Amino acid sequence: MDPRAIDELIPDWKEQRAPLNVPVTEDQFLFLTEGGAKAVPNWALPDNFKNHGNYVISLANVTRWLGQQAEALGVEIFPGFPAAEVLYNDDGSVKGVATGNMSQNCVHCKTCDIKDPTQNIVWVTPEGGGGPNYPNM
Repeated sequence: MDPRAIDELIPDWKEQRAPLNVPVTEDQFLFLTEGGAKAVPNWALPDNFKNHGNYVISLANVTRWLGQQAEALGVEIFPGFPAAEVLYNDDGSVKGVATGNMSQNCVHCKTCDIKDPTQNIVWVTPEGGGGPNYPNM
């Protein structure tokens, strides 16, 4: 991972223990053939193939950490819910998001409303209405 963006977004990310712990120490670019591999000298590589100053990361750990930083600033994160559309207020500020179709089996049980008590998300039920119609219920 190139840390330029995180340097700009969170300048003290090292002090905050961001999970960027393994700096890249070496680059190797190989052309693989049936009979082996041919190394390309680093001087012949374009800059976007050079990783000096970058980190080897776990994307899951970095996104989890970034999510925690955002939540600490008051951002509400709803993992597992795809955003289909950004919703805007009349003044152009962001009001919330409309979710995409989560599942054909969603019955919109209101469990998600517990996570979103301020109704910042417009929940969209699957095509066909409010879910299955079970007899005797």
